Amino acid sequence: MDPGTAVGIASFGIQICQGLLKYYDAWKGYDSDMSSTYNAIADLSKTLALLKGTLQQGVDNERTERMVTCVKSCENALWELEDKRRSLQRYGQPEGLRQKMLSELQRSWYPFKKGTLEALKSRVWGVQDRLRFALQALQLDVDTESQKLVLRVLSQISTQGDSLAGLAAQNQRILDMQQSDEFRKIVAWIAPPDPGTNHATARQRHEGKTGGWLLTSTQYQSWKAGAVSHLWMYGKAGCGKTILFSTAVEDIRNDFEQDPDVSHAFFYFSFSDERKQSDGDLLRSLVAQLGWRDPGLSMLRQAYENSRQSVPGPDELQKILLASIRSCSRVYLLLDALDECPEDDGTRQNVLERIERLTQQTPNLSVFATSRELDKIRKAMEGLGPEPLRVIAPVVDADIRVWMSTQMTRDPSFRELSPELQTLIEVTISSRADGMFRWAYCQLQELKSLDSFKPKFVKEVLRTLPADLDTTYAQMLTRIKKLYHQEAHTLLSWLAYARSPPTLAQLVEAAITDPGQESCIDTDERGGLRDTLRILSGLVTIEEDQDADAESQWKTGQSTYDASTAGNRQGDALTRDLSLTPQTRVRLAHFSVKEYLESRRILTSEACRFHLESVTGHRFLAQSCLTYLRHYSVSSEKASNESDLETFPLLQYAAESWFHHCALQQGSGEASRELTFLQQDHARHHWRMVHDPDEDWNVPFGDRSEPLPSAIYYASLLGLGPVVSSLLSSRADVNAQGGRYGNALQAALARGHKGVVQLLLDDRANVNAQGGFYGNALQAASLGGDKEVVQLLLDNRANVNARGGDYDNALYAASARGHKEVVQLLLDNGAHVNAQGGLYGNALQAASARGHEGLVHLLLDNGAQINAPGGVYGSALQAASVRGNKEMVQLLLDKGAHVNAQGGYFDNALQAASLGGHKEVVQLLQASGALYSSPDADRFAEPNN
Repeated sequence: MDPGTAVGIASFGIQICQGLLKYYDAWKGYDSDMSSTYNAIADLSKTLALLKGTLQQGVDNERTERMVTCVKSCENALWELEDKRRSLQRYGQPEGLRQKMLSELQRSWYPFKKGTLEALKSRVWGVQDRLRFALQALQLDVDTESQKLVLRVLSQISTQGDSLAGLAAQNQRILDMQQSDEFRKIVAWIAPPDPGTNHATARQRHEGKTGGWLLTSTQYQSWKAGAVSHLWMYGKAGCGKTILFSTAVEDIRNDFEQDPDVSHAFFYFSFSDERKQSDGDLLRSLVAQLGWRDPGLSMLRQAYENSRQSVPGPDELQKILLASIRSCSRVYLLLDALDECPEDDGTRQNVLERIERLTQQTPNLSVFATSRELDKIRKAMEGLGPEPLRVIAPVVDADIRVWMSTQMTRDPSFRELSPELQTLIEVTISSRADGMFRWAYCQLQELKSLDSFKPKFVKEVLRTLPADLDTTYAQMLTRIKKLYHQEAHTLLSWLAYARSPPTLAQLVEAAITDPGQESCIDTDERGGLRDTLRILSGLVTIEEDQDADAESQWKTGQSTYDASTAGNRQGDALTRDLSLTPQTRVRLAHFSVKEYLESRRILTSEACRFHLESVTGHRFLAQSCLTYLRHYSVSSEKASNESDLETFPLLQYAAESWFHHCALQQGSGEASRELTFLQQDHARHHWRMVHDPDEDWNVPFGDRSEPLPSAIYYASLLGLGPVVSSLLSSRADVNAQGGRYGNALQAALARGHKGVVQLLLDDRANVNAQGGFYGNALQAASLGGDKEVVQLLLDNRANVNARGGDYDNALYAASARGHKEVVQLLLDNGAHVNAQGGLYGNALQAASARGHEGLVHLLLDNGAQINAPGGVYGSALQAASVRGNKEMVQLLLDKGAHVNAQGGYFDNALQAASLGGHKEVVQLLQASGALYSSPDADRFAEPNN
């Protein structure tokens, strides 16, 4: 469709809006409902006029096509608005003072009923929502000329008498759209885990009439009202805490979503998903949920601009999060399943300490957390002074009874039973559940597995119900036929230790991968998708693709679901092909399943053969992944393109995860498989084609034109200490060049592997070798901020003033990242404080631009020249001014910075602050005698730093 047609549609829409506005014009100030609808129509008219004018004046082809498509998509919705406008003409035009006096009476009249106004506003918003993509196209990567075009169009609209909404308000709304698009890019950069998938699963499993007791409880009401700051809900495994938690999330969302001063965020920790277990996972998710408003947004934007592809660390993310929380009058933070954070590696303790720090520094933060009653979690929660809420058996049993009753009427397996037998099942199971939803669910599945539902068989099952979850799981495991024992153990290992829930197709491949055999994969033995579900019946859950957008799932009603209850809502997953696809993901049905499999309790049961142990499990997965990669590298079926990801379903996971599992089992001391794999050039080459750990942001089978790095480079990059030791013992070249970081030492430093760094230095790695992304080892270490590692390199005669790399020198790198202790160490060891180089020219300008006030003091105290020229901004003062950092500007002025120093992108500090819109900094500079060097400030635009 050509732009002319889109212009016509926009004109049509403007006429409709004008007609509606003319009708309601006399009423827009008399009633909030009318005013809100009027303003929505006015905004739509302004948007259409803006797009019409822009299309008439012309922009580049790509954005024109996008805007035309968006406008065209609104045509039907605009006709619906026109029908609504015509229907209103049957009612008289309101007139003057008399109608104003009767405004309350007129609320009962059709054009002024609240429902009518809301329906009209909803349609208007629907059109506006479609047009937002056109606005994003217009505002995407806005340069100076585009900004001028927008202002010209708005000005023309204004001169035509269109007074529907203020130009400033409309321009702000458009800028908000641009900001939103920018925010999405930043969120993609920090790659947060999505708690929406867990929430969708929990809401799918929620029974409508259950959980109300939580929302009406005194403890919850007190927390929600602010009478108590924090709430800790605890209970035994399987009592339904996650479903209750999801009910609280919905309650907070529904009550406060429209309040601009109150925000909320939530997170589900998950034993089965590595991306939802750590302190860093939590921080990234919370920043993504809360970092959309200033000052947090500005801090996040600056981190993004300064990133050089490096995601902020925990400390920087916490600063952004704290600023975001403090910008609200109140923030509700809901955290589920603290006990599902791994405990053995300190992850859980880090999470608990993070929560404590957040609550100490933000009194407006209200935390609602759930977990089992574990000693360390209890102590941590008591330190917050929360209101405790125990999930007790009687209230849960009542919910279980409601849920059981629903199952009797909904599930085809029970629907045909006599009312007496249904009641017997309900009463027997709910009375013995002792507050454990999970236990009740398992018993219902046991009944469903009966071949006959004769009353005597049902009663026998009810008579012999297991006493607890341990006994229940032991029975499920011992029912697995001996023929399938080995395969069951393999599948359980993958489900317990995979980094994220594997797909059915991946499990099919895992089941035929034998790391103990040279002819390791027998493709003729591939089973069906249902095999895992049949063999592990009752122990696993299936869910839809977790990569699907969670918000989309909530809106469409699609979500994850339990394999055993799929028949209740979506059909039996084992009998309906449409319910299962190769991409259907599988996980252990409950945290208590993994806990039992790893416990000592299972060792005294008949199910002892299925016992799992973490180190052994990760070792098995590491070897299986390497076996699969070797199979792929020699397979005649590979095409060496993206189609291989479908032909070899386990390929991408194996390529991205083998070294992760190796790292978690290094205590075993076994590294022969990894060593053999990395020493085989063809295997290493094909692995890199699928996943390049040097550039793990790249897609599979992307450009891999750089020479293949050495085995010792990859072992060092991945932190595989035993492999590095073996390679060094085999006289591998410790200084071999290649890879993104140039050599093994710099690679180990870039990824923070201290032990490997020491191994390499002990083997006489050249500490001053040049090349790679950071230029030299000391710059890489300084950027990382680990004082001990920097000292280690200096002790090994690293040149403190070595030049090169992305940051030019170590002092500049440490200053740009704000590592004060490292800066002091470098200065103490002879670093040149005024060394020139890098984007900002010198260390002082870098620290000033990044807002590191303490570092600026330190550098100045050590002889940094405050007016040293150079860098993109010409001076430290201009660098601070362009960022709008008033305190930094004041500090530099107090220390003697020349207020009218010329040079840099903006010519001087005043123009930098002016064009950045930093009014307070402009006033400060002018009060200090700053002058504009050019009257034509419009020619400036901030560069991308």
